[in-house]
Amino acid sequence: MKSRFWIAALALSFCCACTWVDGECWLRSEDGAGSGAGGGPIIPGGGGFGDDPAPTPQDANPPPPPECLQVPQGACFEKCLKVYQDNSDECAGIADESQRNVCQMAAYTAYKTCRNGCQQAENECYDKCDAIADKERAKCDKMAPGPGQAKCNQAVQEQWAACYEECRKRQ
Repeated sequence: MKSRFWIAALALSFCCACTWVDGECWLRSEDGAGSGAGGGPIIPGGGGFGDDPAPTPQDANPPPPPECLQVPQGACFEKCLKVYQDNSDECAGIADESQRNVCQMAAYTAYKTCRNGCQQAENECYDKCDAIADKERAKCDKMAPGPGQAKCNQAVQEQWAACYEECRKRQ
């Protein structure tokens, strides 16, 4: 009988809908991603067949996570976002809906292109770091096994990490 209680308690603890990040725990409905399974409350009379939602690009990402969960991005990505926000603000001032939609799609396409450029530059930087580290590791591998080789590999790892950090700072 006692084992059933513990099994039920254990199962209940696995079923709790909590998220744990950086020492904070909150219910899924509080994470900015909606109410979870089942959705939120149903409001009678809301919506209908005549209501069309605002058009969104087919490849648009889901809403961003709450600010506490967002990883800060580099200056290049931030510049892309600033330009996109400025362009979107200009589009909002267009009275004709079809022209406004075309403007918004153009702004979004330019934003994606800018972000892809940032990502490509970041990847190229990481590739250079990897190539340098590979050459240095090859030198370490030629050394006799022992503390000297371990020290060499440790130095290569530290240089590689510093190179990656430098790539992140540039972006």
